[in-house]
Amino acid sequence: METILFYFSPTHTGQKTARAIARGLGFETKEVDVTLPQQRKAFMAAVPAIPENAVVLLESPVYGGHLNGVARQMLSQLKGNGQPAILLTLYGNRHYDEANKELYDLARTAGFRPVACGSFIGEHSFSDKIATGRPNDKDLAEAEAFGKSIGAKLAGSWSELTAEQIPFNARNDNPSAKAAALPKEAIGPHVDEEKCIGCGSCVQACPMGNLVLNTEKGKAENTHTACLRCRACARVCPVQGIDFVGEEWQKVVQRCFMGFGSPARENVTVL
Repeated sequence: METILFYFSPTHTGQKTARAIARGLGFETKEVDVTLPQQRKAFMAAVPAIPENAVVLLESPVYGGHLNGVARQMLSQLKGNGQPAILLTLYGNRHYDEANKELYDLARTAGFRPVACGSFIGEHSFSDKIATGRPNDKDLAEAEAFGKSIGAKLAGSWSELTAEQIPFNARNDNPSAKAAALPKEAIGPHVDEEKCIGCGSCVQACPMGNLVLNTEKGKAENTHTACLRCRACARVCPVQGIDFVGEEWQKVVQRCFMGFGSPARENVTVL
């Protein structure tokens, strides 16, 4: 048997957790990363066929209580034929809300049989003060143990999960959702041209191709086209020359911190 990981992971929380689950499974592993624009272009040009003996892991970050739209678009291209699927969502300490149910429906529509579902915590993309440093060592150990349990289930006569078993929360009253209603220019990455050294790290890390390198200035530039507010750009900048600093953005971050900055939530797994 082999494991195929499909993930959209701008800040690598989903990637780390998916890899830990795969370690626990113990099968030969193949990764299909659809985070960056060039990776998605290659994926769409040749959507991989799923071997009959594969177990697939489908991962998406949770944005505003739902699957990320880009991840949903990519994963919906897959075609299964009854292979077992592991459903994995990553959320920033607020709630997974409807994301697991959406991923379950997507997997079944694609022809997979969901065998396990996990919602794990990752550091919130808006602020490193919410779920700081997660997934941490404890989270990754839990993910690996989860993988071992899935492997044991698959070794026997297993049954797929029912819709009623999928962790679900119909509420969607979260402070971070207010960010989506603000103008793109109001909350987007701001390049500090005095600090920016034109290395292009942020340009390469942006999952939406929102950032470009202005060759005349030798500086990164925000095009205000399609920003997810994942802050992958800020996390990779070696000189702290780019971040989200607008007044409206700071209000959103403060609402998030007050609403769900603590206590630390636990990971949820279902077999």
